[in-house]
Amino acid sequence: MAAEPYSTRPARYSYELSRSGRELAGALRLLADWGARHRSDAEPLRHSVCGTPLEAAWYCATCDVVEREADAGEELHFA
Repeated sequence: MAAEPYSTRPARYSYELSRSGRELAGALRLLADWGARHRSDAEPLRHSVCGTPLEAAWYCATCDVVEREADAGEELHFA
């Protein structure tokens, strides 16, 4: 979080997520999706245009390939 003062008397601040905080938002959305898939009373994250449940996948920008463990025939390797 980053705090920016907007009033000195009384002291008041506006709060915004820092760059690293915005990056963390993606991980939190993945955790929320995981939780929704493991509860019968929760809705999965959906595409705002068509309503289809969203899927998270690893993407290689160099190869322009979406990697799925089941499709790869082997485990994903992390450097």
